[in-house]
Amino acid sequence: MRTFRPVSIYGSPTGAGRVVLSILCLFSLILCGCHKKQAASDTTVSQTKIANLRKDARAGDVAAMTELGCLYEKGWGIAKDYGRALRWFRQAAAGGNPTAMDRLGLAYIEGRGVKKDYIRAISWFRKAAAAGSTRGTYDVGWVYAHGHGVPQDYSRAITWYRRAAAMGSMRAMDSIGFFYAHGHGVPQDYHEAMAWYRKAAARGYAPAMDSIGFFYAHGHGVSQNYREAMKWFHKAATRRYAPAMTSIGFLFENGHGVPQDYHEAMAWYRKAAARGYAPAMDGIGILHDYGRGVPQNHHSAMAWYRKAAAMGYTPAMDNIAALYASGNGVPKDFHAAAEWWRKAAAKGDAHAMACIGTLYNSGHHGLPRNYAKAMSWYRRAAAGGDAGGMGLIGFQYLRGLGVAQSSSRAMIWFRKAAVKGDPFAMDGIGLCYQHGRGVPQDYAKAMAWYRKAAARRDGLAMYKIGILYERGEGVPKNMAKAKAWYERAQKAVINDSRLIRLVKKELEKFKGIVPVPATQQ
Repeated sequence: MRTFRPVSIYGSPTGAGRVVLSILCLFSLILCGCHKKQAASDTTVSQTKIANLRKDARAGDVAAMTELGCLYEKGWGIAKDYGRALRWFRQAAAGGNPTAMDRLGLAYIEGRGVKKDYIRAISWFRKAAAAGSTRGTYDVGWVYAHGHGVPQDYSRAITWYRRAAAMGSMRAMDSIGFFYAHGHGVPQDYHEAMAWYRKAAARGYAPAMDSIGFFYAHGHGVSQNYREAMKWFHKAATRRYAPAMTSIGFLFENGHGVPQDYHEAMAWYRKAAARGYAPAMDGIGILHDYGRGVPQNHHSAMAWYRKAAAMGYTPAMDNIAALYASGNGVPKDFHAAAEWWRKAAAKGDAHAMACIGTLYNSGHHGLPRNYAKAMSWYRRAAAGGDAGGMGLIGFQYLRGLGVAQSSSRAMIWFRKAAVKGDPFAMDGIGLCYQHGRGVPQDYAKAMAWYRKAAARRDGLAMYKIGILYERGEGVPKNMAKAKAWYERAQKAVINDSRLIRLVKKELEKFKGIVPVPATQQ
């Protein structure tokens, strides 16, 4: 299951995923749009204009030098040539043009025509800022935010962002909102974040509109309202902002604020994918993978996952690994699965770290079982904020695998993961209450936790609820309700062959019993 907004779903840009995507979006925005007069989509420049720019540049016009450098940098109407772009930027910068100074800084950040050099980059950004460049002022904040050429310092970053915002930078307003949303250099404050996002959105800045939609979708600083979220995503999408298109697709896929419509979801994912947005490609892959709105086709899913993975999108790498681990669309190959999960883990994907731990825990097909290594990977995943990794640590403690057995420690980790919405950990808490492991035995509390997990479509929890009704533990014995829950579990369980067998075995006892409607369960 994906949480709202693909990064692990997708990941979301919730937690670490949200931070990573936002950073990538900010970086791409810094690099786009060389000259205000040059529209991002207008890549055709007349030869007459180029000739006039050359003439003016040779005559000493620093604005013409800067624009000509941009054309060489982008390859608009002229062959792309970073070397010539840099020569024109240097001449314009020597003539005092702040935009050229900023472009030189970005060239050193990106390594375009020069070796990457963060020290020189920030030097040029500072010169641009001192010369009155709004962009240069913002970029000084950016290097402090990321620790490029200077120690990472969120407080200094937001100081520079505030200066840029006062100069009218929408990008800076959006970044200040991001810092308040995540508590970087300032106390976390969703209301203040929303205020800054609204300032940028009022000036037509699509990423800020998208962030407002995200806040409404998650109820950050406002009441959760999917319809309001959809409104803001649409505003950003009309400005051809691919992340917002992807969010609209996700709302349609899951029926949040709109009737569930896989075809509409696919249409929006394709729009975003056409703009080169990897999470949308991953979303298309998922629809093919699960047969949502299209015939199930693991080969097509794999093709889309690979496109997204080629762009460095780690959730797609996770999905490729999962196909190899399950043998869907490709021969089952746990070594290939491990390789893809390692690629994702190397990029900081905490979910992939948990999956590697599970491979060590299981000892699949030539991968040696090693509980200590499994626990090590689970801890890395948990440190990265992955709820699944936290829950798995809980189960290691509960079973005494790779660590000394401790039901009380297991419960601590289960609760950490459950707070983050992990149904597996909710199962664990229910299990502890059901059997009195680390807590007093309490069937009512066990049932309550299983129901929480079942509400998240967890088949194991549905199966256990069925058991409680069958045995009359914590609830009056009710065979009809037991059968109903077993049937729900049967529909929910996909890849767990052992659980599928257990559910099937239970259902064989209930022939002739009419299950109760879902509303009465």
